[in-house]
Amino acid sequence: MNLCQGMGTAVITGASSGIGAIYADRMAGRGYDVVLVARNERRLNDVADRVGAAHGRSVTVVIADLNNRADLHFLETRIRTEQTSRCW
Repeated sequence: MNLCQGMGTAVITGASSGIGAIYADRMAGRGYDVVLVARNERRLNDVADRVGAAHGRSVTVVIADLNNRADLHFLETRIRTEQTSRCW
């Protein structure tokens, strides 16, 4: 039994443009909450606003460069600690 309101949560990297932005839209459209990860804050927020408005799902923005070890560690830690309180 899924206790989530939707399908769970999808983490999408490179979500500020291109294929990542398309996946964000499609996953939210399928009922997933989404965590959007990218380096470009302005574009990422634009995608988050559009996806949230179009699908009514929870959209979380994480500004990170996954080539940077500190940013990668931050994202890993956040996913690990939040999975107990969210339906990942």
